Amino acid sequence: MLTMEQYWQYVRATTEENPLYLFDRWFAQNVPCLAADWEVPTYYDDDLFDLLGDNRSGQRPDYRWLIVGAARSGSNWHTDPNGTAAWNATVTGAKKWVMFPPGQTPPAVRQSACGALTTTVSVLEWFLNYYASVHDLEHPPIEFVARAGEVVFVPAGWRGGNKSRESTAAPYLPSGLTRCSANGAPECLPRLRLKRPAQPKFGRVNGNAKASRCGSGSKRRAARVVGVARGAR
Repeated sequence: MLTMEQYWQYVRATTEENPLYLFDRWFAQNVPCLAADWEVPTYYDDDLFDLLGDNRSGQRPDYRWLIVGAARSGSNWHTDPNGTAAWNATVTGAKKWVMFPPGQTPPAVRQSACGALTTTVSVLEWFLNYYASVHDLEHPPIEFVARAGEVVFVPAGWRGGNKSRESTAAPYLPSGLTRCSANGAPECLPRLRLKRPAQPKFGRVNGNAKASRCGSGSKRRAARVVGVARGAR
Protein backbone atom coordinates (compact mmCIF):
# COMPACT_ATOMS: atom_id res chain seq x y z
CA MET A 1 0.00 0.00 0.00
CA LEU A 2 1.30 3.45 -0.96
CA THR A 3 1.13 6.49 1.27
CA MET A 4 0.12 9.76 -0.37
CA GLU A 5 3.70 11.00 -0.02
CA GLN A 6 4.94 7.93 -1.90
CA TYR A 7 2.24 8.36 -4.54
CA TRP A 8 3.23 11.98 -5.18
CA GLN A 9 6.84 10.87 -5.55
CA TYR A 10 5.59 8.34 -8.11
CA VAL A 11 3.55 11.04 -9.93
CA ARG A 12 6.57 13.31 -10.26
CA ALA A 13 8.90 10.55 -11.47
CA THR A 14 6.77 8.15 -13.52
CA THR A 15 7.33 7.70 -17.24
CA GLU A 16 4.71 4.94 -17.57
CA GLU A 17 2.37 4.97 -20.54
CA ASN A 18 -0.66 4.36 -18.34
CA PRO A 19 0.06 5.76 -14.84
CA LEU A 20 -1.99 4.93 -11.76
CA TYR A 21 -5.20 6.97 -11.61
CA LEU A 22 -6.72 7.14 -8.11
CA PHE A 23 -10.46 7.25 -7.33
CA ASP A 24 -11.42 7.86 -3.68
CA ARG A 25 -15.16 7.54 -3.06
CA TRP A 26 -14.84 7.99 0.73
CA PHE A 27 -12.83 11.23 0.78
CA ALA A 28 -15.68 13.31 2.25
CA GLN A 29 -16.30 10.83 5.09
CA ASN A 30 -12.61 10.21 5.86
CA VAL A 31 -11.48 13.85 5.59
CA PRO A 32 -14.54 16.02 6.31
CA CYS A 33 -12.61 19.27 5.84
CA LEU A 34 -12.30 18.40 2.13
CA ALA A 35 -16.07 18.17 1.83
CA ALA A 36 -16.39 21.52 3.61
CA ASP A 37 -14.24 23.26 0.99
CA TRP A 38 -16.95 23.30 -1.68
CA GLU A 39 -20.68 23.28 -2.23
CA VAL A 40 -22.89 22.02 -5.05
CA PRO A 41 -23.42 24.74 -7.69
CA THR A 42 -27.05 25.80 -7.99
CA TYR A 43 -27.09 24.50 -11.57
CA TYR A 44 -26.70 20.93 -10.28
CA ASP A 45 -28.56 20.90 -6.96
CA ASP A 46 -31.62 19.09 -8.35
CA ASP A 47 -30.77 15.47 -7.50
CA LEU A 48 -33.40 12.86 -6.65
CA PHE A 49 -30.69 10.57 -5.27
CA ASP A 50 -30.32 12.98 -2.33
CA LEU A 51 -33.47 11.29 -1.01
CA LEU A 52 -31.46 8.08 -0.48
CA GLY A 53 -28.93 9.61 1.92
CA ASP A 54 -25.19 9.11 1.46
CA ASN A 55 -23.54 6.02 0.00
CA ARG A 56 -22.76 4.56 3.43
CA SER A 57 -26.48 3.89 3.85
CA GLY A 58 -26.34 1.17 1.20
CA GLN A 59 -29.31 2.76 -0.55
CA ARG A 60 -27.56 5.33 -2.72
CA PRO A 61 -25.09 4.40 -5.47
CA ASP A 62 -21.61 5.93 -5.19
CA TYR A 63 -21.90 9.54 -6.26
CA ARG A 64 -18.73 11.51 -5.50
CA TRP A 65 -15.03 10.89 -5.96
CA LEU A 66 -11.71 12.61 -5.48
CA ILE A 67 -9.67 11.68 -8.55
CA VAL A 68 -5.90 12.16 -8.70
CA GLY A 69 -3.57 11.28 -11.53
CA ALA A 70 -0.20 11.92 -13.15
CA ALA A 71 0.23 13.32 -16.65
CA ARG A 72 -0.98 10.77 -19.27
CA SER A 73 -3.41 9.13 -16.84
CA GLY A 74 -7.13 9.37 -17.42
CA SER A 75 -10.52 7.71 -17.77
CA ASN A 76 -11.04 5.39 -20.70
CA TRP A 77 -14.20 5.61 -22.79
CA HIS A 78 -17.33 5.26 -20.69
CA THR A 79 -20.93 6.38 -20.23
CA ASP A 80 -21.89 7.45 -16.72
CA PRO A 81 -23.93 4.75 -14.92
CA ASN A 82 -27.66 4.52 -14.24
CA GLY A 83 -28.60 7.08 -16.89
CA THR A 84 -27.16 9.89 -14.75
CA ALA A 85 -25.49 13.18 -15.59
CA ALA A 86 -22.11 14.19 -14.12
CA TRP A 87 -20.10 17.26 -13.26
CA ASN A 88 -16.34 17.42 -12.82
CA ALA A 89 -14.38 20.28 -11.24
CA THR A 90 -10.64 20.44 -11.95
CA VAL A 91 -8.77 21.59 -8.84
CA THR A 92 -5.21 21.54 -10.19
CA GLY A 93 -3.57 20.60 -13.48
CA ALA A 94 -5.39 20.23 -16.80
CA LYS A 95 -7.41 17.48 -18.51
CA LYS A 96 -8.09 16.93 -22.19
CA TRP A 97 -11.70 15.85 -22.83
CA VAL A 98 -13.27 14.29 -25.94
CA MET A 99 -17.05 13.75 -25.84
CA PHE A 100 -19.45 12.02 -28.23
CA PRO A 101 -23.25 12.33 -28.03
CA PRO A 102 -25.52 9.35 -27.24
CA GLY A 103 -25.60 6.81 -30.05
CA GLN A 104 -22.22 7.75 -31.54
CA THR A 105 -19.39 5.34 -30.69
CA PRO A 106 -15.75 6.56 -30.81
CA PRO A 107 -13.21 4.83 -33.08
CA ALA A 108 -11.71 1.61 -31.65
CA VAL A 109 -14.51 1.43 -29.06
CA ARG A 110 -17.34 -1.10 -28.93
CA GLN A 111 -20.66 -1.02 -27.13
CA SER A 112 -21.76 -4.17 -25.32
CA ALA A 113 -25.30 -5.52 -25.26
CA CYS A 114 -25.97 -3.66 -22.00
CA GLY A 115 -24.60 -0.38 -23.34
CA ALA A 116 -21.18 -0.41 -21.67
CA LEU A 117 -18.25 0.88 -23.74
CA THR A 118 -15.19 -1.34 -24.10
CA THR A 119 -11.82 -0.94 -25.80
CA THR A 120 -8.57 -2.89 -25.91
CA VAL A 121 -6.30 0.17 -25.89
CA SER A 122 -5.20 2.46 -23.08
CA VAL A 123 -6.15 6.13 -22.88
CA LEU A 124 -2.76 7.21 -24.24
CA GLU A 125 -2.87 4.63 -27.05
CA TRP A 126 -6.27 5.92 -28.12
CA PHE A 127 -5.05 9.51 -28.27
CA LEU A 128 -1.89 8.52 -30.15
CA ASN A 129 -3.50 6.17 -32.68
CA TYR A 130 -7.16 7.14 -33.09
CA TYR A 131 -7.65 10.71 -31.92
CA ALA A 132 -6.63 12.29 -35.24
CA SER A 133 -9.30 10.33 -37.12
CA VAL A 134 -12.21 11.88 -35.19
CA HIS A 135 -11.72 15.17 -37.04
CA ASP A 136 -12.67 13.44 -40.31
CA LEU A 137 -16.01 12.19 -38.99
CA GLU A 138 -19.24 13.64 -40.34
CA HIS A 139 -20.11 14.61 -36.78
CA PRO A 140 -16.85 15.30 -34.88
CA PRO A 141 -16.91 15.13 -31.06
CA ILE A 142 -16.83 18.04 -28.68
CA GLU A 143 -13.32 18.48 -27.30
CA PHE A 144 -11.65 20.90 -24.93
CA VAL A 145 -9.09 21.24 -22.13
CA ALA A 146 -10.47 21.75 -18.60
CA ARG A 147 -8.07 23.73 -16.42
CA ALA A 148 -7.93 24.45 -12.70
CA GLY A 149 -11.09 26.17 -11.50
CA GLU A 150 -13.21 25.04 -14.46
CA VAL A 151 -16.26 22.76 -14.22
CA VAL A 152 -17.38 20.28 -16.89
CA PHE A 153 -20.99 19.11 -17.14
CA VAL A 154 -21.60 15.75 -18.87
CA PRO A 155 -25.25 15.17 -19.89
CA ALA A 156 -26.72 11.70 -19.40
CA GLY A 157 -25.78 9.24 -22.11
CA TRP A 158 -22.79 11.15 -23.47
CA ARG A 159 -19.63 9.11 -24.11
CA GLY A 160 -16.51 10.61 -22.60
CA GLY A 161 -12.79 9.93 -22.49
CA ASN A 162 -10.17 12.14 -20.90
CA LYS A 163 -6.43 12.35 -20.37
CA SER A 164 -4.48 14.41 -17.87
CA ARG A 165 -2.11 16.83 -19.59
CA GLU A 166 -0.52 17.69 -16.24
CA SER A 167 -0.57 16.09 -12.80
CA THR A 168 -4.17 16.54 -11.76
CA ALA A 169 -6.39 16.48 -8.71
CA ALA A 170 -9.94 16.57 -10.04
CA PRO A 171 -12.81 15.64 -7.73
CA TYR A 172 -16.15 14.35 -8.89
CA LEU A 173 -18.25 16.23 -6.40
CA PRO A 174 -21.76 15.53 -5.04
CA SER A 175 -24.42 15.25 -7.71
CA GLY A 176 -21.67 13.93 -9.92
CA LEU A 177 -21.92 10.53 -11.52
CA THR A 178 -25.22 9.70 -9.86
CA ARG A 179 -27.04 12.98 -10.34
CA CYS A 180 -30.65 12.21 -11.23
CA SER A 181 -32.67 15.35 -11.83
CA ALA A 182 -36.46 15.43 -12.14
CA ASN A 183 -36.05 15.85 -15.90
CA GLY A 184 -33.66 12.89 -16.01
CA ALA A 185 -35.79 10.55 -13.91
CA PRO A 186 -37.28 8.68 -16.91
CA GLU A 187 -33.72 7.75 -17.91
CA CYS A 188 -32.41 6.91 -14.41
CA LEU A 189 -35.25 4.96 -12.85
CA PRO A 190 -35.60 2.09 -15.37
CA ARG A 191 -31.93 1.25 -14.75
CA LEU A 192 -32.42 1.19 -11.00
CA ARG A 193 -35.29 -1.28 -11.41
CA LEU A 194 -32.84 -3.86 -12.74
CA LYS A 195 -32.03 -6.19 -9.86
CA ARG A 196 -28.53 -7.67 -9.96
CA PRO A 197 -28.79 -11.51 -9.96
CA ALA A 198 -26.94 -13.36 -7.21
CA GLN A 199 -23.45 -14.56 -8.10
CA PRO A 200 -22.88 -18.34 -8.11
CA LYS A 201 -21.40 -19.74 -4.92
CA PHE A 202 -19.12 -22.26 -6.60
CA GLY A 203 -17.38 -22.78 -9.90
CA ARG A 204 -16.55 -20.34 -12.63
CA VAL A 205 -18.56 -17.20 -13.28
CA ASN A 206 -21.17 -18.30 -15.78
CA GLY A 207 -22.72 -16.34 -18.64
CA ASN A 208 -25.68 -15.21 -16.57
CA ALA A 209 -23.46 -13.88 -13.82
CA LYS A 210 -21.37 -11.96 -16.32
CA ALA A 211 -24.51 -10.51 -17.82
CA SER A 212 -25.58 -9.31 -14.38
CA ARG A 213 -22.85 -6.68 -14.52
CA CYS A 214 -25.07 -4.85 -16.97
CA GLY A 215 -27.65 -4.29 -14.23
CA SER A 216 -27.03 -1.88 -11.38
CA GLY A 217 -28.84 -0.64 -8.31
CA SER A 218 -31.76 -2.46 -6.74
CA LYS A 219 -35.55 -2.55 -6.72
CA ARG A 220 -35.50 -1.13 -3.23
CA ARG A 221 -33.60 1.97 -4.35
CA ALA A 222 -35.92 2.44 -7.30
CA ALA A 223 -39.04 2.06 -5.17
CA ARG A 224 -37.93 4.78 -2.77
CA VAL A 225 -37.06 7.24 -5.52
CA VAL A 226 -40.16 6.50 -7.59
CA GLY A 227 -42.37 6.87 -4.53
CA VAL A 228 -41.02 10.31 -3.67
CA ALA A 229 -41.00 11.43 -7.31
CA ARG A 230 -44.67 10.52 -7.67
CA GLY A 231 -45.53 12.29 -4.46
CA ALA A 232 -43.88 15.47 -5.75
CA ARG A 233 -46.07 15.68 -8.85
